[in-house]
This record gives sequence, structure tokens and C-alpha cells, in this order.
Amino acid sequence: TGYGLTAATEFPVAGGRLDVAITGGQVATDIEVQHTAIAQATVTRRTKTYYSAGFLPVWFNDATEARPKWLRTVPFMGSSVTDWTSAMPKPGTVNATGLGYLRELRCQVGTFGGSCPQNRRRFHCGNVHPAITGGRNAAVEDAAAMIAGAELVPLRDWYGNVFLVRAADFRQWQEMTGGLGTWTLERRAANHSKRYGPPQAGRCVNPVHNQTAVTGRLTYADLGSSGSVVVQHQCGTPGCGQGARLYPAGWRCEEHKPRPRTPAEWPI
Repeated sequence: TGYGLTAATEFPVAGGRLDVAITGGQVATDIEVQHTAIAQATVTRRTKTYYSAGFLPVWFNDATEARPKWLRTVPFMGSSVTDWTSAMPKPGTVNATGLGYLRELRCQVGTFGGSCPQNRRRFHCGNVHPAITGGRNAAVEDAAAMIAGAELVPLRDWYGNVFLVRAADFRQWQEMTGGLGTWTLERRAANHSKRYGPPQAGRCVNPVHNQTAVTGRLTYADLGSSGSVVVQHQCGTPGCGQGARLYPAGWRCEEHKPRPRTPAEWPI
């Protein structure tokens, strides 16, 4: 491909065949192209099979008639093109839809359904929490390359829904929740309950958000360690000293934060 990756269709693995296997990047990726209705149990079974084979399964669906029941239970992309019968769309003409992005919301009346997502038993707490909205689009080729390049990663939100988000948004989510957000094969992560969500969510470690800064355990693989990380309040760039967030390269402010690796820029 033009991204230095290799794509193969109908790629055989133990227990099945991948629709499109993408290798040569940081993450071996499987794009499952779904044009017709499919049972949720089948999606779950195939996702587990392909994940066990060493691939990250991402479902690409162009259905518009009804919202699939399995939507947001697995890594997922929608499609801006719904008619594939007459001809194969030209490269660059199909967008992957529904990609997630992070927003910082004050926990108050009118947000998060009126209850605190960090502890569902409490009413709004007044602090800042992250929220994921699925509203960004990107050319499907770019999105697939970004997944393989670990620039788009799956994130499980407060309510157990799965979104593909930028790696920077994933790191910020974990920073603000004390390490939550990792996608697992289970419908809900072990620390989520159906009614109350993640009861063990940690405090935000970003001093910009007026919450208590603490020593947190961050689990994102790019950090290189899941051990305790001592919270710092300033950018690590010499001579800067501005308020900072945690990135794989260390604590950086908005001006000095790391830029995406490949593709060079977020394509939306």
C-alpha cells in the first residue's frame, strides 16, 4: 500500500479467514467488511477468533436500515458509501464514519445523564470527566493505516461502548480516569457493572482540571511500564514550565506535545 503496509484479502488463520489482513505496521489489523446483517453472536465469536490469531479485528459496516445490535460492542467503523453493487468505489472516495473523539465535560446538571460517570451512585460531582462522541470521519484507507500504525486505537468508555479514537485521546482518557479505557474481548470490562459502570475509577492526574493530583497507575502500552508514575505539574521541555499532560515522551504542554508519527497528520 502507499503507507508501507501489506494488505491481503481472505487471509487464512486458525478458525477462519480475515476479510482484509493488514501487516507491516505496529498493530496487525483485520478489517471485517460487513455489507449484510449479521448476528451479534457471530460478530462476538469471529472477533474472539481473529483476536486470538494475533490481529485486532475492526468491523467496517455500511448498513443504514437499522442500527446493528453489535454496534459499539467491538471496534467499529461506519461507511459513507452504502451502494457497493454497481462498482467498487475509487480510492479516497469512501469515508470511515463514527470515529470517536474526546471531550472534557464538567459533571453537572445536563451532562452525563445527570449522574456522575465516575461513581453512578452519586449525583453530579462538579469535576471534569472525559466523554467520547462518535462524530469524526476519515478516508477509509487513512483510517485503516492509522489503526495499523497505532494512531487509532479502541477505547471502552464509561458505559461499556467501544470507539476508535486517536492514541492521544486514549492517553488523555487514561490520564483523567486513573487508567481506565482499555478494550477487552468481554462485553464489559471487569471493573464495569451494568448499572453503575466503573466504580474504581481513579482521580484525574492533570493539574489543569481542578482535581487533586495524585500518583496514578497508567497502563497504556506506550508508557513502557504499568508501575506507579509520579505526577508532575510542568512541561518537561527545558525552559517551558507550562501546565502539562502525560504523553509517552513525558509531561508536555499543548505547545510541546508530541505530533502524530504516521500518517503525519490526522486526516480530518
